[in-house]
Formats: sequence, structure tokens, C-alpha cells
Amino acid sequence: MLATARFGDHVLSDAERLLTNGVNDASIGFTHAYFHRVAELTAECEAAGLTDVVIHGVEGPGWPAAEAALPGPHADATFDGALRLARLLSTEPEVVPASAHLLVAATAPPR
Repeated sequence: MLATARFGDHVLSDAERLLTNGVNDASIGFTHAYFHRVAELTAECEAAGLTDVVIHGVEGPGWPAAEAALPGPHADATFDGALRLARLLSTEPEVVPASAHLLVAATAPPR
């Protein structure tokens, strides 16, 4: 029970830090990374001179269900549903942040 409580506290403190400054702690087993918020990423693209900026949520909101279904008897159907949902909601502003990864599509200024 004590180990679980410590793990939970660690996960919670990592999540709080990511919400505060976006910087991942590589010592917890993942790479050095910066986790953008959608508005922040959009602003950076626009500041770089890109236009027509569209942020896509790559996995969509169903990705945790698809991961949880692996391996299992409904894995294929769950993945298919999650993929269709991701495609449908790829650019829905309120849903994009539910994806684990973001993808920017934009127009670069002429050279």
C-alpha cells in the first residue's frame, strides 16, 4: 500500500509540474521533452511567420481505450473505433488536447 501511495504522489507531482512549466523530467524514464499547450503551439507557429495554422490531435480522445483493450478480444474493434473518432475530431478545438501528440499543418511564407 505504501509503495502505491508513493507512486501515486510521484505521478501527481509530475503531472502538476507538466501543467506548470511543460518540462518533462527525463529521470522518470522518458526523454527530455517540452509539452506544448495547443494555444502556445499555435502562437509559436504564427510568430515564426506561418499562416493557416491548424493543430491536429493525432490519436484523438479514444486512444486510452484502444491501449486498454490490448491485448484482448475487442482490440481490433476498439482500435477501429478510436481511429475513426480521431479522424472525425482531429481539428475540433476542444478535443485536440486529448491527444497524446499534436501535429501542425500550416503554410510557410514565400521565400
